Amino acid sequence: MESKHLRFLRVLEEVVSDLPERVLRRLCRLHDIRGHRGDTRLEHSLKVAYLCWRLSGKFRVDGKIALESGLLHDIGYGIPRCPLCKLDPGGHCGICHWRTGSELLEEVNVDPAVVRAVRRHMFPYGPPPRTPLDWCVWTSDKLESVLSFLGFRVLPDPVLKRAVSAIYTLS
Repeated sequence: MESKHLRFLRVLEEVVSDLPERVLRRLCRLHDIRGHRGDTRLEHSLKVAYLCWRLSGKFRVDGKIALESGLLHDIGYGIPRCPLCKLDPGGHCGICHWRTGSELLEEVNVDPAVVRAVRRHMFPYGPPPRTPLDWCVWTSDKLESVLSFLGFRVLPDPVLKRAVSAIYTLS
């Protein structure tokens, strides 16, 4: 395993250990929701967290906050709130999760910058990104989806498995 992956796992563990229990439970539930190209929503979120962490310097934002924002960007999946959610058999249309996620994070007092980045990652379906952190999460989310679609691996499988395991271990 490369040192950058080990550093990512260390920062991930720091971030996860500081998350409220309610957020950790929601994060674990993302492992039951299908994401892009056979991934789970949790695996997608971990890949976005990794890209946010790697790109944080380019956006001149703190790497730990970027990682946390990427990890939590899809936390609102599976909380049905809109009419389209009711049509989806899994109860998550993918359109309103930015709102439900940011509301949940606000309720448990997560860093307001993280809440804003989660709220703004679904532009044009939600509010546009404004801050460098917003843009870092928005870009990383879209980049991970495109790379996944093209068959590129953002994180090697052993690193991804360790990351998922870390979340379950710390929850």
